[in-house]
Amino acid sequence: MHPIILETTFGGWLAQPWGLDSYSFFIILGYAVGMALAMRQMRREQENPSHIIDMGFWALLSGLIGGRLAFILTDLSRYTGGTDQQLRFWEGGFVWYGSFFVGALTLAVYCRRVGISFAKVGDICITYMAFSAAVGRLGCFFAGCCYGKPTSGDWGVSFPVGTPAQVDQAAARLISDAEASLPVYPTQLFESAAQLALFVLLVYLSPRKRFHGQLLLTWLLGYSLLRLLIEVYRGDAVRGIWLWGLSTSQWISIGAATLSASWIAWRILTMKPSSPEAAP
Repeated sequence: MHPIILETTFGGWLAQPWGLDSYSFFIILGYAVGMALAMRQMRREQENPSHIIDMGFWALLSGLIGGRLAFILTDLSRYTGGTDQQLRFWEGGFVWYGSFFVGALTLAVYCRRVGISFAKVGDICITYMAFSAAVGRLGCFFAGCCYGKPTSGDWGVSFPVGTPAQVDQAAARLISDAEASLPVYPTQLFESAAQLALFVLLVYLSPRKRFHGQLLLTWLLGYSLLRLLIEVYRGDAVRGIWLWGLSTSQWISIGAATLSASWIAWRILTMKPSSPEAAP
């Protein structure tokens, strides 16, 4: 693994080396490419592409807050006691669903304020957000977070000393402090592949959709079902385990899948046969 991509003192200008970590690099890369693609699609659909820049800023800010708060709630005891750990988001610690729902709510408010259709723009944003997330999850893989359960399969990945998987396994006395982690499922890559598959599906459905908001709901349904499955192979206990042994994200996935499937069915059943809503 390569948790740090670049480390430099800028020719001696800095007393301590500055490092660019893999997690941040892939998050930024995916975000930037997704934004550029979304702006291009906005032009194609005769919408002002500058809205994407504004929405991207507010979604990023609110998503960071929502994801961090959700993470803190899953391990509340760790973040009480007067320390500043709650604010150290650069050390990792986000819940994807927290970022998504708070970011989506922020975009809905923005769209209402500027007078554009959240359903229509949401379809554009979610398509390229899926691509961004596929790239961003590569950062999780190289950083070693969001890791899977130990496996004896050929696809097992061993993480080096100091990464979350290794630290947690050493704390559980599964390995010594100086050993690399036991081979684990590469759940980060599972989720990256899931998001990439959803991106391809949404691009295919885009010119064929029957109503605005269909792509957003399709992603939410597909991601919820895939996340429900991927969580079975996750090994990081910080996710929070609740009733019936299901994690926080699994319970959210069940609720989100039920809501999105019901909403899609309701929209299709109540649409007029010749509805022009989704016509280009």
